[in-house]
Amino acid sequence: EVAEYTVLKTVSFDDKSQLKLFGYSTPLPGEKRLMIPIEVKMKITVDLSFVTRDDIYVNDSTINLTLPAPKFEITSTKIDHEKSQESVSWFRSNFTEQEREKFMKQGIEEVKNGISYLEINNIAKSNTENVLQPILLNIGFKKHLNVTFKNSEIKIPDFKD
Repeated sequence: EVAEYTVLKTVSFDDKSQLKLFGYSTPLPGEKRLMIPIEVKMKITVDLSFVTRDDIYVNDSTINLTLPAPKFEITSTKIDHEKSQESVSWFRSNFTEQEREKFMKQGIEEVKNGISYLEINNIAKSNTENVLQPILLNIGFKKHLNVTFKNSEIKIPDFKD
């Protein structure tokens, strides 16, 4: 693991449903609103077990290390139930658990879509160099470490139910 993120996201929903009668649409009376604070924890890992001799190049001043692409995954999600808010007028039905779950998943998707994968790649590179450089110094290497990734395309994490 080379980095861990925690993203706080507030998902809000304001139901503006329409009632259709005789071909005409009219807004349903009353309000139906939901606000759910979500905490999404993610981590970035680099698997060193796939490094081969061909991935390491040493010259006079630098060690060039080519690593597998960093993996990015969502490790947990948590709803702050105490801060969740729901407002439903007496004209409307309450939110179901399925609706709440749907909005929570939409929020997680928004978090995933808002992540800069270039930034993740840069963080993984920097943190991997920061972890490995002292190890290399301790075993006698006095050279600069340069890390690159074989495949710079990071897979978008899937949310597991």
